[in-house]
Amino acid sequence: MALLLCELHAFYNPGAEVSPDVTLDHLTQRLLDPASGHTIVVAADGEGTVLGLAAYSFLYSLVHPSPEHRLQCMMKELFVSRNARSGGIGKALMNQVIAQARAAGCGRMDWHVAEANAAGIRFYESLGAEKVPGRLCYRLPLR
Repeated sequence: MALLLCELHAFYNPGAEVSPDVTLDHLTQRLLDPASGHTIVVAADGEGTVLGLAAYSFLYSLVHPSPEHRLQCMMKELFVSRNARSGGIGKALMNQVIAQARAAGCGRMDWHVAEANAAGIRFYESLGAEKVPGRLCYRLPLR
């Protein structure tokens, strides 16, 4: 899985490299720690090579207290290795996250997607997802 995380890093940071050792440490010491708040679902081939992953968390809404809306699923990441795309892995990962969210009683599922990611947007819309009107994503660098 560390190799897939290196590919994910390169995807979002073209030209920047990260050591597989640093990535493996981050994975084992932080991402897979139960206190991380993330649940990670992976898809692997017959040899155990991880081809894709989805990371998500369950959050309680501050503005929707009713039982059918109070628990929400926030997908942090959906990523499929470049060599494994268009083979149904992304859909299988999404279906797994959706099933887990429904089983937990979530009223909705949210995630971010890059505006320029036309293939990703088409994929999400093919699943029935809709762009949230009137919402923007902001980031405040702290370092």
